Amino acid sequence: MPEMDGYEATRAIRRHEELRAKNRTTLASFSGASPHSRTRIPIVALTANAMQGDKEKCLQAGMDDYLAKPIRPESLHAILNKWLTATEPEAPTSFHSSTPPLATPFPFDPNMVAQWQALGGPDLFARMVNQFVQDAIACVETLESACASKNPEKLRDAAHGLKGICRNMGANGLAELASTVERECQNHIPANMPQTISSIRTAITHMASNEKRSGR
Repeated sequence: MPEMDGYEATRAIRRHEELRAKNRTTLASFSGASPHSRTRIPIVALTANAMQGDKEKCLQAGMDDYLAKPIRPESLHAILNKWLTATEPEAPTSFHSSTPPLATPFPFDPNMVAQWQALGGPDLFARMVNQFVQDAIACVETLESACASKNPEKLRDAAHGLKGICRNMGANGLAELASTVERECQNHIPANMPQTISSIRTAITHMASNEKRSGR
């Protein structure tokens, strides 16, 4: 966050909740209504750090739980079950397409796809793919800009971000390519980097098209 990190944002939310609870108690004393209602918002830390003490730091800031990247569906499922009211999932809608998927060297990990679909059905996975494409393309645009301006540091940061996004979605082949870009741009930008970035953009587009064609 540009002006406030997750710790400060959590503290601000908790302060607001305390103030709101006090106001509710005051109003209830006049109206006779019950001042008790659920006012605490569950906050789960999502961080790339997995060092000792990170979880304790999050809890001390007022967060309720902690989840380290890369996100695994089973871990997310457990967290959601713990902090949110359980609801019956809708029955998945069957859909079959006669259009064959495009050939791509970077498919989603089928085990990861199955786990996400088991968690929330095809609709959830479709929404996640759409968000993945938006986030990944944003990283690619930063890669292109950094490459054009010959800024290896900015390029490394964008590649690192893309790597995390891909791993969270089970796009493991693309994550490895992003990791290679990050590694090769430590001190300079290789001459073939524009072609590599173009290949990444094409792969992302093909992955999204495959999911739409497969109807998963």
